Amino acid sequence: MALKQQVTIAIDLMGGDEAPIMPIEGINIAHQRHPNIKLKIFGNKEIIARQCPDFNFYQYDFVDCPKYISSNDQPSKALRNSKDTSMRAAIECVKSGEAGACVSAGNTGALMAISKIILKTLSSIDRPAICSFIPTKKHPCLMLDVGANINCEAQNLLEFAVMGDAFAAAIMGHRRGKIAILNIGTEDSKGHAILKEANDILKNSGLADRYVGYVEPDDVFNGDVDIVVTDGFTGNIFIKTAEGIGGWMKDIFTNSFNSTHFAKMGYLLAKSQLKHNLKIIDPRNYNGAMFVGLNGISIKSHGGTDALGFSKAIDVAIMLIHSNINKKIEELISQYEIKEFIKQAPINDM
Repeated sequence: MALKQQVTIAIDLMGGDEAPIMPIEGINIAHQRHPNIKLKIFGNKEIIARQCPDFNFYQYDFVDCPKYISSNDQPSKALRNSKDTSMRAAIECVKSGEAGACVSAGNTGALMAISKIILKTLSSIDRPAICSFIPTKKHPCLMLDVGANINCEAQNLLEFAVMGDAFAAAIMGHRRGKIAILNIGTEDSKGHAILKEANDILKNSGLADRYVGYVEPDDVFNGDVDIVVTDGFTGNIFIKTAEGIGGWMKDIFTNSFNSTHFAKMGYLLAKSQLKHNLKIIDPRNYNGAMFVGLNGISIKSHGGTDALGFSKAIDVAIMLIHSNINKKIEELISQYEIKEFIKQAPINDM
């Protein structure tokens, strides 16, 4: 992906399981792919110098931050103590306009809380959601929420559907995608009360012509649905399960082709197609989830990813900046009149 114009990305080097080593290796990969990109990086200089003695602080625009947020910190505690942390400094860089987006592999709850406080939400949106791509047999689909909101009301699921539709229009180039709610079955009688209420609302909303009802988890991968809506608890379990299965399948293929001499010969014959297929299911290639619904671009990288995966999150940030994503989302959201959807929708007597 060639840069259309120079963009600036703010990077939190202290977030992630293997920070700061992994994010540093990730920005080096991203910089090789995009030599014109400007990176403004934030981290604890003493820790970085100790763990990455060869790191060139002068290669990028580096800001020394004495504090950082741990993956174990509660979001409320992290928010209260976020002053002078690398995560907050990166987000504030977006707020000030110095950077077009920030990327962090740190604490999801803290990143969501601080981003929401600093960047604020778009009009008509109660709760931002984490939006991520899911590989399928046909094309990647969008799923939201995948971790920002553990408990959701029906209205929140409607907002997610609207934001997902707008995101798809801005990024994937279409507005007529099929929308579904993730559930344990496709029948209207399945699921808990909130899902049933959201199902009724969407059936009578401006998205009714593309809302197809419920989708079961295994059917998501068929690629017949473009936007999958769920709460952050369920979505996070779904995406982590999918990533785990993808990694397990990769290990199975690797072990199988290394098992015998004949298997190794078979690998040589199938090498090209096998690499192509493994690339499709490799979770690193889908790393980088956006907090949709904020007045600024904040990207969450998987905390357990490697340097290649982190570089992919930077790619997502670049893509979203070039697409002018928030302006497009806000323009499309204004056409939906979310509050009117709620007023007009009949609610089932549970």
